[in-house]
Amino acid sequence: AYAVFPSYNPNSYKSAKEVSVKNWTLTDVNLGVMTASSVKIDATGSTFKKDSTLSSSGLIRVTSGQTANNVTINGGTWDASGCQSAFRFYPNMSNLTISNATIKNASDAGIYLSATKGVTLDTVEITASGSYGVNFSSCSDITIKGCTITSNKNTNVILQTTSGTANISDTNLSSSTGGYGIYVQECDAKLTNCTVDNNYFNGISCTGKATESFFSVLDKYINSGSAEQLNLAIGNSIADALIGHSGSEGFALNLRDIGANDYYFESDSENNYFCIDF
Repeated sequence: AYAVFPSYNPNSYKSAKEVSVKNWTLTDVNLGVMTASSVKIDATGSTFKKDSTLSSSGLIRVTSGQTANNVTINGGTWDASGCQSAFRFYPNMSNLTISNATIKNASDAGIYLSATKGVTLDTVEITASGSYGVNFSSCSDITIKGCTITSNKNTNVILQTTSGTANISDTNLSSSTGGYGIYVQECDAKLTNCTVDNNYFNGISCTGKATESFFSVLDKYINSGSAEQLNLAIGNSIADALIGHSGSEGFALNLRDIGANDYYFESDSENNYFCIDF
């Protein structure tokens, strides 16, 4: 790992497995993680902002061609003004944990992750991003718990072609100012005890593959109130007719008695399909 702070020669760097920057205020900062493993950054009580002369990609980043494994970032207020992201990690990274951090003012996504394997966001607040709170692209093994990801301009959380089921619990995904609370594209997601309301468009938007692992938890766990409010939250008033819920079984749930065990959506170049497996 390396870190460049204003107190160091700008052409020098500091390498360490553990970097502690507790209770600092750094207004000219550029941090990076390069070809490293088991790196821990403790930023409790610190505030970070970008130097206008440094990279605009992210305050902490792994770029294409670099690798990083077992990276833990704890604490800190990360003001990404002038950056695409606070944390921006491209492929060849695994086992990333970000906890107890506040991220704000990114021009694109507060956190951008591409093909990252094993991601945990724990008690992270992400607000005021220009596009997305968190953008997961082709990632796997995603856990988001106890987070507040709200008031981002486009969508608070976007999941694109991720592997496995993204597990999101005890998290507020409300008040996106120009899009969705969560956007799920070609992947599975499970929301438990989450709040998804007051978003510009739908609270939850799904395209492509959307299976029972996602829909079966909506009525039980999302704090959306009545069935009518739930329909507004997912932006699809026919969901009850096709799928149903505990108070009114729809078409798919009624077919369980004759052997139906799963349902999903598919599409081709001309049509969208609601499919039921037996």
